[in-house]
Amino acid sequence: MKIGVFAGIGALALLAGAAQAQTVTLEDGNSLVRVNLNSASGMDTWSVDGVDHLFQQWFWYRIGQGPEQSLDTLGYQAHIVSNTNFDPRDDTVVATYSNGQLAAEVTFGLQGGLAGDGNSDILEQIRLVNVGTSVLEINFFQYSDFDLGGTAGGDTVFIPSGNVAQQFEGGVAFQETVVTPAATRWQAGPFASILNLLNDGAATDLNMDGGPYPGDMTWAYQWTVTLAPGDSFLVSKDKIITPAPGAMALLGLGGLAMARRRR
Repeated sequence: MKIGVFAGIGALALLAGAAQAQTVTLEDGNSLVRVNLNSASGMDTWSVDGVDHLFQQWFWYRIGQGPEQSLDTLGYQAHIVSNTNFDPRDDTVVATYSNGQLAAEVTFGLQGGLAGDGNSDILEQIRLVNVGTSVLEINFFQYSDFDLGGTAGGDTVFIPSGNVAQQFEGGVAFQETVVTPAATRWQAGPFASILNLLNDGAATDLNMDGGPYPGDMTWAYQWTVTLAPGDSFLVSKDKIITPAPGAMALLGLGGLAMARRRR
């Protein structure tokens, strides 16, 4: 079992203050997702048909050359959950963060499959906005640690480009497709090498080595952007989990962008 190495823009109608844990559970079809909105643990559960395939996914940022910080350190402001389809449970959350210089809005939207089919889909969007008065040079990171099949070992990770990341174990496959824009850099590595780089107090640029690598693997994307005051930057992504034989087709075609099953 892994031991975590993390310590525990607008007016949205809100719950309690940022000093309290803000943990949201989304449910749809055969799937459940849990997101810790004001902690670097971030999204730490993605359960499909009762199997949890995720250990941690969250976001880091860097302004200028020093050092990366987890997105929640911007300052959690608010969140709102909603239901977007016939399943009566909440399946979408939008959360906002700001420190007066940089603001962020993060959206997670879950679409589960039918009971027992092993399929699940998450839409993610992250918008960064320069709310200050100076130009900002920003590096934005997504860190991911999936444990497909509910086990830490036995996975293989492959990042063929800034648009596609893939991972599989046995008959389970995962793919993330970056709709826009493609990541500037990427990196795959064993737990917890990349996470340590993001938390070491020094500026990090990912090394462009996407594998494939087997084992208890993690991976990350990096986007580099310059924002003038008032400018914004939007990252839009889609991730799916699918069982065999879809797993072999997904990985074997080296970056197949699966059609999204959205409402």
